[in-house]
Amino acid sequence: MALLMVISLVVLILINWIPFALNKKFNARYWVSGIVITVIGPTIGYVAIRIFFHLITNDEQQAYDAYFTGFGLGLLIITLSGIIYILAGIVSTIKKNRHVSQ
Repeated sequence: MALLMVISLVVLILINWIPFALNKKFNARYWVSGIVITVIGPTIGYVAIRIFFHLITNDEQQAYDAYFTGFGLGLLIITLSGIIYILAGIVSTIKKNRHVSQ
């Protein structure tokens, strides 16, 4: 189970690094990065579930742990992270445009 958590943490850090890299390299807005993260989140979750099932084959309880870790990683954490980037980007854009127009 500890291995699953370490892998999940590494993937989460790498996924949340994407918006900063896209902003620095391509000057992309954060809401665009949020859309990208939200779209690839379920795919990462499915791949994580498949990988975790192959890593853990000896115990039924650990298989359930692998399933819920992959589900939580992909569908919940990464997708919600993307939604937060989208909302933060929209609020930031509205706030910036309001400040400019005044």
